[in-house]
Amino acid sequence: MMPPDRTHLPVSVAGSDRPSPVEHSSVDNTVDSARIGTVVQAGDVGGSVIVVSAPPLAAQRPLRQLPPARPIVDREGVLAELDALYHRGTTSSRVLVVAGAPGVGLRTAALAWAHRHASEFEAHAVVSVTSGLYAAQGVLLTALGLDPDRLPHEIGDRAAWWRHHTSGTRTLVVAVDPPPGIAGVEALLPGAAGSVVLVASHHPVLDRTGVPHPPVSVGAMTDDHLRELVSRMLGDQRVASDPEGVQALVARCAGLPLAARIVAGVVGLRHPNAPLSQIADRLDLTAGLATQMGPIMDQAYAALPEDAVPLYRAIGACDLTELTRGLAMALLGGDATTVDRALEALVIAGLADEIEPDLYRVRDLAREHARAMAQSADPAAARTALVLRAARYLEPILRLANRTSGRDLGPAPTADSADAQPDTPFDGMSPTQALDWIEQRRQIVIHLCQATLDQGLPLWTEWLGTALWVVTEWRGDRELRDLLSGIRRAAAQLSQDPHALRRAIGRIGQDYTEAGEWDAALPYLLESRALAAAADDPAAPRDRRTADKRLANWHVLRGRERLLQSDPRGLDDLREADNGLTVLIADYEAAGLLGKAAAALTMRAQARLGADRRLDALRDSERAIELVLHHGDQLHEARARITHAEILTAWGDVPAARGELAKIEQSAAARALPPRDQARWSDLDSIFDDSAT
Repeated sequence: MMPPDRTHLPVSVAGSDRPSPVEHSSVDNTVDSARIGTVVQAGDVGGSVIVVSAPPLAAQRPLRQLPPARPIVDREGVLAELDALYHRGTTSSRVLVVAGAPGVGLRTAALAWAHRHASEFEAHAVVSVTSGLYAAQGVLLTALGLDPDRLPHEIGDRAAWWRHHTSGTRTLVVAVDPPPGIAGVEALLPGAAGSVVLVASHHPVLDRTGVPHPPVSVGAMTDDHLRELVSRMLGDQRVASDPEGVQALVARCAGLPLAARIVAGVVGLRHPNAPLSQIADRLDLTAGLATQMGPIMDQAYAALPEDAVPLYRAIGACDLTELTRGLAMALLGGDATTVDRALEALVIAGLADEIEPDLYRVRDLAREHARAMAQSADPAAARTALVLRAARYLEPILRLANRTSGRDLGPAPTADSADAQPDTPFDGMSPTQALDWIEQRRQIVIHLCQATLDQGLPLWTEWLGTALWVVTEWRGDRELRDLLSGIRRAAAQLSQDPHALRRAIGRIGQDYTEAGEWDAALPYLLESRALAAAADDPAAPRDRRTADKRLANWHVLRGRERLLQSDPRGLDDLREADNGLTVLIADYEAAGLLGKAAAALTMRAQARLGADRRLDALRDSERAIELVLHHGDQLHEARARITHAEILTAWGDVPAARGELAKIEQSAAARALPPRDQARWSDLDSIFDDSAT
């Protein structure tokens, strides 16, 4: 991270398609703009410059994101407690938390406090944390004017960028709806002294050490305060003309402002002129919170305009907690005006909130109710078609994101019951922007994974789950990886195809391996190998070879990491990989699978280089390049040449190694390299630059 007091020296030179910027290395004054973000002068360096992983200058967009102030009812005590914490002036008080049960109005209370103190801050932002801190950081940095394509991939680096670009601006961040068990919200703290993060959460919010931040509790309202709230929504004149009717309504709301808002929405939409006493008699509400909200939701559903009913049921069929305007259009299949009316009706009825432009969140109670309405009103075939339409909406953005990882998922499964792919708003996005888009809305994809599984669509489930895994590679989110692993395994079991099950389990193990989750990967790799060894169907030989290759790859990567940590067990891993790959290479060549043989040779070269068998490694990499040129696979060629360059560098032949990397740069495969291979390329570049200096 670049210290804030260093001087920025912008460099304007020709761009390049080279991946992976070099960090912390000395270079000549001719600098490739695609490889650096910011150049800083660090004293007299004799005509050279120092390249650091510093954030590019922001476009200096002002953060003025507080929505208009709304009248607040019965929350003066909560605001006073927040004031007391705020004025203590301690470091810990820079994170304030309001907490309470669903429906008590946490967001309203947080925004009310923010408005009261807005003049004390030079900037203010409201951000949803439903998808985690990483996504929230991306939203905040983008709001500052930073290019989404240039944002770092680690949560710590994003926090450093955020602090750097807010270091001179006292900022208030209102963070709403964090997931259960969230820790380390300090990652959202701005850099200027006196800045504050105010969190509105239904769950405990933990600091970096796992200790809960002391919350200010928001409780239920009295009937008098609920009456005041309803009066503000329906108008004083109407409420004053029928006080008994208003009391009959609010007495059934169990003290929840949300319930009062929904009731007022029902009255305003369905009974704009009827006396409130008559409406209260028609509302079949019983005492008690558990039974109270169901009938209230029924009334809100009954009051929806005709256009909004299909959308509400579609939300339930796909089990969505969030949806975009584009996804709503895909589900309804209607024009933009119809969709906008439907979304507005859901918001007015208190069933959903527009949390940011083009993103709506369905309230928890509404989601459960919508699911029940979909089950009761729509046949299974109709629900399946809706889920497929939702999945197809995401298909282009997921394909675009997959390009960043170099992973080719192949065509998504097709289904006769799915409608044609609707127009989507993804044209013009880069793969990095697509990853950011998914990260900010990953809850949509998670629920669609589960929905396709529930509707018996195993191929779509596996495809969506694998695509979402690309995003987890950015986050390093083990909990999400485990969730997706379970979904993908269940999808493979649902398919009742032994080959699909072996493939899915092996791929899960491979994904854990690429993420460096060694202990999590090994059971999947061994299970996939055992299933393939015991099978006798036509796909079994191919699955056995694939399982052996994945297990060997695990040993190579694990062995190299152990050796870097001075763990002698790394040599055992590399020897195990070498033995297995020797058998596998012969098997591939005998079957005429030269591309596969080249990949296995490249892997064995890495193992032998790690074990300091340089001459053997060099022979393997040369043979791999020879085979892959014959086979015509550019991606395998690029990987083989990177390995060959590593071996040549170990021999001290830097010019020849540079030549290998230059050959990669001339091919289209350079842009499709997975992150791990791009990192290897970047490491070699760094070595070459250092040697030149």
